[in-house]
Amino acid sequence: MSTSKRTSSSLLYFLFICFFTPAHSQLESACQLDIGTNLAGMSDFGTELPFVNLMRNARTWYTKDIGNPADPFDSGHAADLDYRSDGYPTHVPQSISASSFQQRVVTIWAVTDGWPAGQYTVLWEGTGTLQFIGTHQNLTQTNEHRITFDFPNPIDGFLELSILTSDINDPIRNIRVLMPGTESSYLTQPFNPTFIEKLLIFDKVRFMDWGQTNNWGQVDTESWSDPTLFSWSERSQMDHYTWAYEKGIPYEMMIKLMNDYDLDGWVCVPHRANDEYIQSMAVLFRDQLEPGRHLTVEYSNEIWNWIFGQTQWLNLVDCSQTGDEWPSCIAPRIQNCMDIFTNAFAGQLDRITRAVGVFTAVPYISNEMTSVLTPGSFDAIAPSFYFPLTEDGDTELDQIGSNADVEDIAFYARQGMIEAISEIRQTKTEIADPLGVSMVFYEGGQHLTPHPFGQEPSYAQALLDIQRDPLMFTLYNEWFDSLRTLQDDDIPLQLMHFSFVTPRSAQFGSWGMLEQMDQDTNAVYAPKYSAVLQNKIPDGVCENALSVELANYYVEGTSCSNSIFWSTETEVNNQYFIIERSTDGNNFTEIAKIAGAINSSHKQQYHFKDSPLSSGQYYYQITQVDLDGSAHQLAVRAVNLECKDQQPFTMFPNPATNQLNIVLNPSGNPQRLQVLDIAGQVLNLINLDQYQESVNLDLPLLPRGIYLVQLIDQSGTVSGQTLVKQ
Repeated sequence: MSTSKRTSSSLLYFLFICFFTPAHSQLESACQLDIGTNLAGMSDFGTELPFVNLMRNARTWYTKDIGNPADPFDSGHAADLDYRSDGYPTHVPQSISASSFQQRVVTIWAVTDGWPAGQYTVLWEGTGTLQFIGTHQNLTQTNEHRITFDFPNPIDGFLELSILTSDINDPIRNIRVLMPGTESSYLTQPFNPTFIEKLLIFDKVRFMDWGQTNNWGQVDTESWSDPTLFSWSERSQMDHYTWAYEKGIPYEMMIKLMNDYDLDGWVCVPHRANDEYIQSMAVLFRDQLEPGRHLTVEYSNEIWNWIFGQTQWLNLVDCSQTGDEWPSCIAPRIQNCMDIFTNAFAGQLDRITRAVGVFTAVPYISNEMTSVLTPGSFDAIAPSFYFPLTEDGDTELDQIGSNADVEDIAFYARQGMIEAISEIRQTKTEIADPLGVSMVFYEGGQHLTPHPFGQEPSYAQALLDIQRDPLMFTLYNEWFDSLRTLQDDDIPLQLMHFSFVTPRSAQFGSWGMLEQMDQDTNAVYAPKYSAVLQNKIPDGVCENALSVELANYYVEGTSCSNSIFWSTETEVNNQYFIIERSTDGNNFTEIAKIAGAINSSHKQQYHFKDSPLSSGQYYYQITQVDLDGSAHQLAVRAVNLECKDQQPFTMFPNPATNQLNIVLNPSGNPQRLQVLDIAGQVLNLINLDQYQESVNLDLPLLPRGIYLVQLIDQSGTVSGQTLVKQ
């Protein structure tokens, strides 16, 4: 490729981005991109090793014939054996009708490149014998339940573990393959310290692959069409022998990672989860996550992508078999998931972001899915932010073939950037903005893969080389600058890079920022990792971008009124808030001005009730104004109001800890408010003034438990709601 062509590519892209640069971002450039990462799924060949117990990423059992002179690698009878609930065989060997040979089970780690050098320890329970084959050394059994072996150089190695015998009355179970130096600490410190060290440059992670979201629950190529939904008891369990299987890592480990290391998380609900599963999942995260942790929730992943089983399943069960039109036919599943999480987090919606995944490349599909969802039932749409090789670029590169170099890849990658940023901008202007929701990006980064995906390209070496070349660092900086042009308020764009640690592959994509967990970036350059470090929000730099530290902000519709709730953790020179309303998401009218606390280091609660209103869709926007007159707009919130018989009162938060806020409907002529325990004893009685609109109850002295809040009007009519005191 000529130098002039390469130069013109860079210049064209620069001019394109300059043309689209907005002038109204309220954040400095360094504070515009809030970058997190997707975590890689568990596999025996993976190089992202989050756990010190490597049995967690062992391959699922395959079988071997006992006594077969041909000795095939896999006899193919794993599905024919009997197993315990934890996935271990009930006994070994097993006789089956499908084979004349008895069977034993085997697992393998086909790639050990990411394993640390040193002495490994194997522990187990039960009666039986284990066998190891591989590139290890000095295998020694120190007692009946402990083996050690050395891996002085795990690069290009492998390890195969076989259960030769297992007593049916005391079967082998709970096998642990422990990294060097972790035998005494693996129970209390299950995470690989090298993994944690590299991960903690981020403050948020997405667990899509940890949860094995794609093809979740699909054990083979035949069972994907089973319409049966899964219950909560069928989720991934802590005692399952491997987490590199069709249900992924248990939610308990996601919660532990978030709590132990102060990370926010993004979870994907399995596409075949029933209502009880979704409800229990929501409650688990609500009750076990620390209060300071934020959770983004999404229904499945890329449910328009036909390479995944969830898309095929949803189309079959919700569209083809019902006669409904794709893709709007799958929207009820999304709505149901959002509604269950909404109800589970009632009064605590500031702890979650309800995100709806959208197809960046095809806005029509995104619009068909989101336009039928209830406004206000979700907070954000989630597009991707990849820059790809276009099909034309792939064709050109195939013609260059093995003579292609990193400059050629960069030329066509920049062409892909121009298309990609236009698609993302279209998603914002045609879907996010009209809906009055923000964009949070579920995946993104380079998507330099061949067409069709999964084919080994003729220019494979150039694809591999650019993953370690400074040109990739340049491309990432250009791409992040283009994404900054989308940031137009006081909230940074949330970008979840895909992915964290994976090996290079020209055929299937080089997704990781790092190739190995212990990668020495001075010896093996990691340009994507370096670019992310340079472009993510620096620690301690952007915390004071706003005069207020916002704790939550949401809108609820109740009969013929909308209530806007927001609170601040701290305020500095905060004069007042302006509340604006719109019915189209574009044209806003000021409806209220609420005084701020000026300066405050304590949490401040705010509420405004917009009434009376007729049924319809409403959008609200809050602008915070400093003492010097400078203003900062918060994101838009949308709500769909159905004006029915108005409720006598609403209360929040519920569950409550220290204070309960009660909003009254004065038109109902309320006279008294009382709080009762479950025995019916009145604990608190308040006489209300005429036209009083709100009551704040202090709860610190109230024991934890369930209570009844009752409102009595002039006619003696009693209305009640249940309160949970935490």
